[in-house]
Amino acid sequence: LLGHLLAFRRPSLGRDLLGAACLCAALLCRPQFGTLVPAFLLFATHSDRLSARRRGLVLILVSAAVAGLVHVLWNLFRFGDPFMLGYQSDDTVAGELTRFTINPLIPVLGFTVSPGKSVLIFAPPILLALARFSQFKARQPRMAWGLVLMLVLFFSVFLRYEYWYGGYCVGPR
Repeated sequence: LLGHLLAFRRPSLGRDLLGAACLCAALLCRPQFGTLVPAFLLFATHSDRLSARRRGLVLILVSAAVAGLVHVLWNLFRFGDPFMLGYQSDDTVAGELTRFTINPLIPVLGFTVSPGKSVLIFAPPILLALARFSQFKARQPRMAWGLVLMLVLFFSVFLRYEYWYGGYCVGPR
């Protein structure tokens, strides 16, 4: 994200490569960050120059493809199945870790007003960002809608996930 935010100011090959490397690293760490790729593609269309837009789009798609290929090859090597994520579906505990059956209202309330998991309690600057969002949107509409898209896509993964809260730690996921 940092690389893409830097590239948003003045697109250059170095900043675009940094952004692509950051995205690839994020996808290698957490495959569910793949839900953010559409928002990054929106960010890449910011430049007025067609060549910079094309370069950004290609680098984002290549970095996502490289990270996906690494995950598939690693899972194939480690588990013998390219789509195995380390949870055995026949195992009772692991089977519970891969369920997406919860009422989405529970994570929404948990992420917003729960005293133990609320993003608003554990990250109060988000309230300041929300208060200034309309001004930001007026100056940088594509960036604003890209950030909204990122939040919606990322949290949509956890809205039906049985363990949306991320375990028994203090604070949000």
